[in-house]
Amino acid sequence: MKILITGASGFLGRAVVARLQEHEVYAPPSKPFDLRREEAVLAAFANMKADFGVADAVIHLACPYGGGGIAYADAHPFSLASDMVKMDALMIQAAVRYGVKTFLGVGSVCAYPEEPRQIKHSVRRSSDVTMEGAFVTSLDYDDVPVPEARLFEGHPEPINSSYGLAKRMQLTLLQAARKEHGLNGIHLILANLYGPGDKFSTGTLVGHVIPATIMKCVDAVKEEKDEIVCWGDGTPTRAFLYIDDAADAIVKALNRYDSPEPVNICSEEEISIKALVTDIAVLTRFRGHVTWDTSKPNGQMRRLFSNAKAKRLLDWQPRVPYAVGLERTVEWYADQ
Repeated sequence: MKILITGASGFLGRAVVARLQEHEVYAPPSKPFDLRREEAVLAAFANMKADFGVADAVIHLACPYGGGGIAYADAHPFSLASDMVKMDALMIQAAVRYGVKTFLGVGSVCAYPEEPRQIKHSVRRSSDVTMEGAFVTSLDYDDVPVPEARLFEGHPEPINSSYGLAKRMQLTLLQAARKEHGLNGIHLILANLYGPGDKFSTGTLVGHVIPATIMKCVDAVKEEKDEIVCWGDGTPTRAFLYIDDAADAIVKALNRYDSPEPVNICSEEEISIKALVTDIAVLTRFRGHVTWDTSKPNGQMRRLFSNAKAKRLLDWQPRVPYAVGLERTVEWYADQ
């Protein structure tokens, strides 16, 4: 298969490219191919055609969000959303123009409503974790994972709303291109990713919670500090997805999915942010105090989504448990 992939040098892109060795892959670099500009997008498709022929498929992973976290989304809501919509529209338009058969784009669980209707499920709370045992299992109560059918039930959480709505627009564009031009537009809704190779940065406006917390703990140990500061109060929950599992899902979907409906690519292993920080502290041997800065936002209080459709239609489910993936990530960072 001839594949054009954007964002190939990013965290997710590198993992996907590693799984495409049997295919002819063209990966336009972000420089000089600024995908917010129509001429750059068309040049990327023209180069693909010249080198390999017309692409059979596009995997579109490029995103100005990069390794940014909640602070970046809060500080740059307009530029983030406008850049994403430009890139997505231009890429889909070019794919149609060049006769591409399949276009796979990635969405985000940030696109879901802030409080979709949920029912009972188990969740590991921070109170279930001790410093002596990093991965105490626990288990209680409150939710059923949210299915894809609830994506448009309400407005996304305010801080990530522009990002989430831009991701909804990608899905809308792909569905419209399917209806008007017959493009097999695939939209995978990804959970919060983590793993070796993630973006570890000291910048104040970048970094997701796992790499940011690992850095804080490792630096505190090196500098013999007895305190780290984390945003919010630690009560929100997440179900993190290991990078290799996400890449496997993308390749499976590319080979077997043809439907306008989105598919959640996620774990159902839920963890509170406070428990996550405790686990990272144990793994990094940080034995100091965690201060929760409640003047900073928590973000969405809960993210737990169903992967039943992915299991059924893609024959995919996450293979790497949270505890194993987190330990691998800490070890990888320690070796850098």
